[in-house]
Amino acid sequence: FQGDGGLDAFREVFGREILGIEIDPLEGHPLHIDLMLRSLPGFAMASGTLSPMRNRHTSALLDNDDVVLVVLQSGVGDVSQYGRVATISEGEAVLTANGAEATFTGRTSTRVINFRLSRSLLAPYVADIDALVARPISRDNRALQLMVGYAEMLNEDAAGNPADPAWPGLARELARMNLSLNFYTQWYWKTDLHNLMHFLTLRADPHAQYEIRAYADTMIGTLERWV
Repeated sequence: FQGDGGLDAFREVFGREILGIEIDPLEGHPLHIDLMLRSLPGFAMASGTLSPMRNRHTSALLDNDDVVLVVLQSGVGDVSQYGRVATISEGEAVLTANGAEATFTGRTSTRVINFRLSRSLLAPYVADIDALVARPISRDNRALQLMVGYAEMLNEDAAGNPADPAWPGLARELARMNLSLNFYTQWYWKTDLHNLMHFLTLRADPHAQYEIRAYADTMIGTLERWV
């Protein structure tokens, strides 16, 4: 969004249309936003850095009743909703509701992770979600620590490159093990000897991922005892 009107275009497209918020930089602070967005059915995640700003979820932008868990990894911010004001700092979090007007004010530059969750998916497990909105969640909360830890383990940008080159992160094959399908999976597999040996040759190759190489080596040992 370069040139004249670039800021207004950014606030319209990224702010109102994508995030559903009015973005207002705090006085004396140029606008800076560096966020990575991920989206799955019933779940979305945004992580990155923000300059000091005020984000308003106005009545004109209410289009769903999802809830958003805002986690501050650095900085200080205030969330105002349902007549309550919650101030959070590094490591703390607060829940917000997309179905009502709200304001988030980052008083300093902040690094955030936002988890957007479908209210319908949470409703069977939480009796009154709105009673939890705009109430600070301690950095010592174990469930919060696990969610943030999982988000950080991905360490991947939109192009599939490490977000932090100094740390390798977690392979997608391993990250998927936290999804519901991996709670219990049965796999029935049929093949002939020729294709099985071809499969094992590829998977036991030194260039293959370590975990599948170990699996292939075990299968080769079984194959040698039978053939």
